Amino acid sequence: MAEVRGEIREFREQNTRVLNAMRDDLVDLRSVVDRGFIEVRGKLDAAAAGQQQIADMLSALIARDDDQAGPG
Repeated sequence: MAEVRGEIREFREQNTRVLNAMRDDLVDLRSVVDRGFIEVRGKLDAAAAGQQQIADMLSALIARDDDQAGPG
């Protein structure tokens, strides 16, 4: 009986080591995903700012052309 208990204890300890290793891997993966998300978010924000600048310039050009064309 003592031998079976010893094997169960070893199995439990091994299982605990495996689960801890998996948890560490998931924590590492999460940090990689978070860094990637932050990087992509920054690029999307920069692209949105650039598109807004283009839209503002086009609006200014359209308004200028409307002012130069005069009434109807």
